[in-house]
Amino acid sequence: MAAAIESSGYLVEARVARVLTDRGFFVQRNIFCTNPNDATRPIEVDVVGRRGELVNEENKSMVTASIVTECKNNDQPVAFFCPATGNH
Repeated sequence: MAAAIESSGYLVEARVARVLTDRGFFVQRNIFCTNPNDATRPIEVDVVGRRGELVNEENKSMVTASIVTECKNNDQPVAFFCPATGNH
């Protein structure tokens, strides 16, 4: 069982969630979303982090950041950065 856990992305997922939480993000784990290609097969997202910060007290302007993470346990680290689409 220990080998299965170590080879999965579960430990990576827990670490990513902890790092985001420590940096002030609101974190959700294991979120299921509708698959745009097949509504009968939901997509699981491992970690979602959201954070907002007030940038102008006078007019209450805010900046927000969202991080959507799929965690995999690989020998070599891999990261993909995709531009946001639409207003989320």
